[in-house]
Parts: sequence; C-alpha cells; structure tokens
Amino acid sequence: TAGQNATAGQNATAGQNATVWDTTVWDTRLGTMVSPECEPILAKAGLAWLTKPFKCSAGNHSTKPIVVGTGLGDTGTHSVAAAVEALGFQSCHRWKINLELLRLSRPDDLRPFASADAYFDSPMAALLPRLACAFPNLRAVHTTRAVYARNYARSSPRSAQQAAKSAALGETRTTKCDLARPQLQQNFIARCIEYGSPCPTQAVASAAFEASHARLAFLPAAQVLVMNLSAPHGFDRGRLATFLRGNASALGNPDEFIPRATKRNGGAGQADTDCYWSSTYLEVKPPGGYHHHHKQRKFKYGLSSNTS
Repeated sequence: TAGQNATAGQNATAGQNATVWDTTVWDTRLGTMVSPECEPILAKAGLAWLTKPFKCSAGNHSTKPIVVGTGLGDTGTHSVAAAVEALGFQSCHRWKINLELLRLSRPDDLRPFASADAYFDSPMAALLPRLACAFPNLRAVHTTRAVYARNYARSSPRSAQQAAKSAALGETRTTKCDLARPQLQQNFIARCIEYGSPCPTQAVASAAFEASHARLAFLPAAQVLVMNLSAPHGFDRGRLATFLRGNASALGNPDEFIPRATKRNGGAGQADTDCYWSSTYLEVKPPGGYHHHHKQRKFKYGLSSNTS
C-alpha cells in the first residue's frame, strides 16, 4: 500500500488505486474522524466542506504542475521546502497562508493554489485528494519517518528550550489547547483539517499520519516521491532533484542529506521560504518583502481568463 511504501521510503506502488476523476467520489478524511469540537470551528471559518466527500468532475482545473508537501509536521517539511525553493520553485511553507488560500477557494475550485509553485506545512496533507483533482499534474513530495510522536495534548513541553519559550510566553501545553483562547483559533482550524481534532493526542496524530500515507493512492506513482527521514538515503538530495528537475546533481552532491533548514539569521528552525504570489490571484510580494505574521498584508483574489 502507499502507507507501507512511505514507511519503507519507496514509491513502487503509490497510485495503483487511482481511478477515473469524473466518476469517483473521494473521501478526503479516509477514516480520520472529525471530533465534535472541530465541527463549529470549521463551520465558523466557512471550511466545513473540507470534511465532506466530494465528486471530482470536469471544470475548474489547472494544468499547472504544483508541488505539494504531503507530510505532516515533524517529518522534515521545513528542510524539504527550502530545498524545493533552491531548485527554483516559488515555495511557501506558511500554514496561515495555506488557510487564507483555502478561504479564497470553493468546494469545486482550489485554483487559488496556482499562486505559487510549491506548498508545505499544515494542512496540506489533508488537501491532497481535492488538490489532485484541481491540479491533475500535481507532484507530491511526501515526507515521513519511522515513528510519529506528535502530541499536542501532552502536559509538558518536549524540551528545555520549549519549556523556556513557553514560560516566557506564560503558556503551557494545556493552554495551547484552550478552545477559549481567541488567539489560537487559526491553529485550531489547521489542526481540525489535518488531524480531525483541535488538540490531537498521540493516538489521533498517528491516525492522521497513516491517513496521509493512504492519500498517496490518489496519484499515479510517477507523481509521488516518498522521502523517509528515518531511512538510509531517504533524504538524499539526488532523489528530490531527480524527481523535480530530472538532474540528480541539481542540489549539489546527490548522496548528501538535504541540510536542515535555517532562518535568515543562521539559527535552526523555520525554513527560509517566502511566499511569492502570481498577480493572477494575490498581490505581488512588496519590494521589501513581508513575513507571514504581518497583519496589514492584504490579498486580492480574482480569476483571470487564463486559469492554468
């Protein structure tokens, strides 16, 4: 199965179960249950349609071969997003912008995602079936690992560094799951789409992890690259470069691991991937650039006559 391939770091059978677009009703959740807490959160955001089955029919498609990172958080998505950008793709690793593009989309039209070349971060993994319908030439870079242990419901931070950060902000793990906190509503929306819960336990996160593997079956094998962080050579530069550019040396030594993504100041962490936009859908990035947290950023959406 596709899930087994992801665990093994191979692509051999991904996509074998793909069927005809215009006759298949896809279940976007693939067995992942949406908790009762998520229903009002998604309804208020106008995104409840994401949890419902849909029929992929003709129309509202784009021929653009976008790249979608379908791995969940903690599987190396930052590093791969930076490597994809280094290959010349206009890449975006910003979960808040992914949500904004979703709000600009409709159940039968996800073409706002044609604004950039590649997308990573939440909740892209859960969007694969719908995006594969809207973008038949889509290519998926699926990052995975042997053990997935994300747990938003844990009572203590995972490291001393996180403990210090949480203390400075006056936060604990439990307050990060407090549904009454208005500043966390965006987080809850993203988690509900990707995990089916605003505060996923390890068991819930593991179920979403397996579902992200299973969704790969919606694509032909040639359009899927599985990169296993835990496997020997699973994150080799040459595999990604060959998949996206047909040149194993396009990122340098093909046998070297993709380097860990870094911030502009040299510290490890957020991938240095600005979100560049096509003026067809959104405002072009201003000359000085902007960061994802700028509240004054405005988006303009309007389909042109050329939607490819």
